[in-house]
Amino acid sequence: GSPLDLLEKNGGKVLLLGVDYPSNTFHHVVEMSNNVLCLGKRTREYPVKLPSGKMVKLRTWSWREKSCPIDDKVFYAKAMKKRGLEKRISIGVGEAILFKMSDCRKVIEGLLRKGIKGFPGCKSCKIRPRIYPETVKSDLTADLTHR
Repeated sequence: GSPLDLLEKNGGKVLLLGVDYPSNTFHHVVEMSNNVLCLGKRTREYPVKLPSGKMVKLRTWSWREKSCPIDDKVFYAKAMKKRGLEKRISIGVGEAILFKMSDCRKVIEGLLRKGIKGFPGCKSCKIRPRIYPETVKSDLTADLTHR
């Protein structure tokens, strides 16, 4: 898993200093671990030159073709505040926001599952991964149904 995934599994928290929820990238970990249909896992392939000089093809994930109406708009921020799952303090003219990654995951997963007013949850959403010249079929079994 990613470093953020490992932090969450060990009781990790997010501390946002002088920035708000749009700067939080943990929601992408939640999206990927829930196999959202709008992100492609290992669906872009690029030639890479290794330090040895050998050329290999390596894969990465594909971003969605358009903005997610739930996560990219950080609707989960309002729910975190409303449910009392964050702590905010002022430091000089800046603000610090602290919350548990596990709490954030629960809120985001709920929104992705149920949707929000005017937007369906992931199961009914039509947004898919963007197609690039480097797009290839995923080599992960879990993702093959998403293409």
